[in-house]
Amino acid sequence: MRVRLQSKVIYDVFPSYSRKDANIADEIYKVLQKNNIKVFIDTEGIGGARDFAEIISENILSSKIFLCIASSNYYKAKWA
Repeated sequence: MRVRLQSKVIYDVFPSYSRKDANIADEIYKVLQKNNIKVFIDTEGIGGARDFAEIISENILSSKIFLCIASSNYYKAKWA
């Protein structure tokens, strides 16, 4: 089965991070939001019974900037 992904720009920034660095990602999210920058973050943007990987893929494609919060935890993470 092939999944069709949309590429309509909805967000300015998609931060990618390790769950172990959630506190850092949350601070970045707050600063960006405070400056009226539309940010997708998985703790706010995923709900219901949809497939996690599909939602992440769609929102990466619908963001202008992919922000990698590179840390030692990030490089060890399964989903990074």
